[in-house]
Amino acid sequence: MSPPSGTLALVVALALISGFADVITWVRFESFAGLQTGNMIFIGEAIFVQSLPGAFATISYKLAMIASHFFGVFLFCALAHGGK
Repeated sequence: MSPPSGTLALVVALALISGFADVITWVRFESFAGLQTGNMIFIGEAIFVQSLPGAFATISYKLAMIASHFFGVFLFCALAHGGK
């Protein structure tokens, strides 16, 4: 069974948009918009490499990015399913 027509183009377009968003947020904010594993790696690095005041600021910032990502996913799911 072959995928529906246009599926490959949609997959490629979404991958390009996701990559573009991650590049922009990395260059501007030194964090990832959609790559939460990368943000967790930066949190681990801050814990073990940086001094306490700098580590606290980095960890707080990265956790805020992760929380905002998951809030956006939750909000999308709630709106997409109409509150069911």
